[in-house]
Amino acid sequence: MVENTNCCELGAYLRLHRAKPGEWAAALHSLTRGGETRLSAERAHLSGHCLAELSTRLGSVMYFWAEGGLRLAGRKGPWYTLALIQNGDVEMATDEGSLGPSPQLLMLPPDSPVDLSLQAGFRGLVIQLPPHLLTQIRMPTPVMQHGLRPWLEHYLFESQFFLDHGHAIAETERLLRRLLDALNEGVVAPAPPPRQLDRRVLRAIDKMRHDRNWEFQLADLASCAGVSERNLYYLMKAHTGMTPYRFHQRCRLIRVRQRLVDCQCATVHISRYASDEGFAHPGRFAALYREHFGELPRQTVQIRRALLERVAPLEALAG
Repeated sequence: MVENTNCCELGAYLRLHRAKPGEWAAALHSLTRGGETRLSAERAHLSGHCLAELSTRLGSVMYFWAEGGLRLAGRKGPWYTLALIQNGDVEMATDEGSLGPSPQLLMLPPDSPVDLSLQAGFRGLVIQLPPHLLTQIRMPTPVMQHGLRPWLEHYLFESQFFLDHGHAIAETERLLRRLLDALNEGVVAPAPPPRQLDRRVLRAIDKMRHDRNWEFQLADLASCAGVSERNLYYLMKAHTGMTPYRFHQRCRLIRVRQRLVDCQCATVHISRYASDEGFAHPGRFAALYREHFGELPRQTVQIRRALLERVAPLEALAG
């Protein structure tokens, strides 16, 4: 079900969900910049998997969530890959045999063989860095892993509250620059301390994210949160950077995006999906969508269709 993607950090940049193994192979081939990655599924149930991706001039970030097990095999593309294993295990294998469970922070050089088994419940952040930006390649030491992990987790937490696409790009490039400096210089600056959201804000957020039939009313939201309208307004601004209405608008846009990514119909009724979330004016909806995600709704659909078109040539690699 689409609701599962609420568990995927970077859900605003969802690229693939509810897909066949061939589509996953095509997506990974594309996102790894031409690597010969093929994919075979350890379980037939793939609806609980999702892949989100955000690209910038300094590299890209991907978030992958696998409800069931998956195996990735082949040769990766020409970029360096840094992976934070947030939940679950990844078993690595080489020509010499299994290496057992991987460390929580893993770095793979360009064009390296890949044979990874993602165990059920896996969640991880995958970062790709172009080689020309790395002047000295350092495999993360235990000390570096300890220092880098809080930065990656901080980024994932803050990604829930990107104000728009411009803000998302700026924060992603800030993270990538931090990683590049650490890998080039071998020194990691202290990350900001973990922050906790006020429980009243959490109640309001949960209402806006999951109650699809609720129409925005600040008084009703404040009552649900257990605080006055005025206090809720300022609490939301202080904790998320957004007003309650702005956050609700973004939740609705993300739900439309999830449906566009999932849709495999011959004709995609973008205006109907938008209308279902309360966006009555197609032109205004398209402008808001581009402001938040950096692309028009039809471009989101075209990305999914492009993956479908790549499936046949990659059937031989699907294993």
